[in-house]
Amino acid sequence: MGKLAMQANIDEDIRMLALEVLVSILEKKPQLVRKNVGFLQLLTKISLQMMLVVDDDRDEWNAKYSNSVDESPCFDAGQVALNRMAENINTKKFLPILMPNVEQLFGQQQWTCRHAAIIAVAQTCEQLADQPQYKDQIIGRIVNFGKDPHPRVRYAAIHCLGIMCSDFGKKFVNKWHNQVLESFLHGMDDKANPRLQANAAICVVNLAEKVPTKLLRPNLEKLLEKLFSVLNQPNIKKYVLENALTAIAEIAENAEKEFKKFYGTFTPPLMNILQNATAQDCLDLRLEALRCLTYIGVAVGAEMFSKEALSAMEMSLPIIKCDGVEVVRILNSWRRIFRTMQDDAAKYLPAVAEIVFKLASQEVKMKAGEWDSDDENVEYNERDNPVNATRVEEKVSAINLLYAMAKYSHGAFSPLIEQTAQILIPLIEHPVDDQIQEAAAEAMPGLIECIWDAFKKTRRLPLI
Repeated sequence: MGKLAMQANIDEDIRMLALEVLVSILEKKPQLVRKNVGFLQLLTKISLQMMLVVDDDRDEWNAKYSNSVDESPCFDAGQVALNRMAENINTKKFLPILMPNVEQLFGQQQWTCRHAAIIAVAQTCEQLADQPQYKDQIIGRIVNFGKDPHPRVRYAAIHCLGIMCSDFGKKFVNKWHNQVLESFLHGMDDKANPRLQANAAICVVNLAEKVPTKLLRPNLEKLLEKLFSVLNQPNIKKYVLENALTAIAEIAENAEKEFKKFYGTFTPPLMNILQNATAQDCLDLRLEALRCLTYIGVAVGAEMFSKEALSAMEMSLPIIKCDGVEVVRILNSWRRIFRTMQDDAAKYLPAVAEIVFKLASQEVKMKAGEWDSDDENVEYNERDNPVNATRVEEKVSAINLLYAMAKYSHGAFSPLIEQTAQILIPLIEHPVDDQIQEAAAEAMPGLIECIWDAFKKTRRLPLI
């Protein structure tokens, strides 16, 4: 089986099937092979060799963005196999087998070898996190590969550094944030490879999630200048713009009030996208612009955000009715607007409530005959009910929005309290899904706060 998987001149499907058999043996009968060092060495070599099967068609690679490092089935099979090995073999046994192979590939002239080695590290970051004898020496190597001559290797290095930010945590970020950020900035400069640009931008999110504001502050201006230059780059691909907007949103959340001096720089292009990018294929871009704008609004506060917040509400109300729209992103953006603007957003309560009531009332439990086992959107929840996962997410987001509308309206939501309670109370008393029940229960205090605020103003309790 190992010989089949190692032979590059036979059908890829056969090679992948052979690899799958070997990995399945490890998973199903670990006691047979965990002590067999020869078997583990063979499986590691096969996995890494499969990861060498990648095309170098630069135009095709840059044509679209994907969360996958490469679309090659063989490459994917190899990296997944390494991940499965890491999950099933003791770290102290697995890393001494893997790392010498990685080091050997690092030194090869062929770019696919360096690319495979870096992604192998990315796949095993969780195991490396607690092994300083390997982690400390590997980080510097990955940083240096951020300036490799080949763009696919640079992409792999940036991808790996992004995963390290998440898996290695704050100690890693505190020590290496400057070097990591420089790699990301260098990647965002690569106009010839938009997929690399987009990856560098999205990896900024991983860094901004972990880095303390005091360490981000000295780099804030140059990072935002770089992202602004990406936003204004001529003929830029939409996927690069979307990832840049996601990065800006995360930076705003981290920087908070520090973002105020950049507000006037970023809101005009965001409002321009929201208003003018009306083509159907720009729908995701508009949603990301709305999301980014509302994160900035939360960071800078109501006084500065007021004009753009109300304009964004006006423009986004029709968007939620578009075919194929990702409703949750709009609901969450509206929640941030209501939380920030409070009384100033009160005039939108009736129009938004009409939409949100429908989403909060929709049925999520699937009935017999409405779905089959091939429906990827249907899953069994904690209560063993078959539910539509998209509707569950929409319903939870709608309930969270109702909470924000009620809590931050200072009583203006009180005419809508009765209808809201009629939706929420049955979700608590007769639960179908735990997430929905929890969201409904957490929303109830917002209704009570709204009733109290209304009473303080009128000295009359709402009729409910």
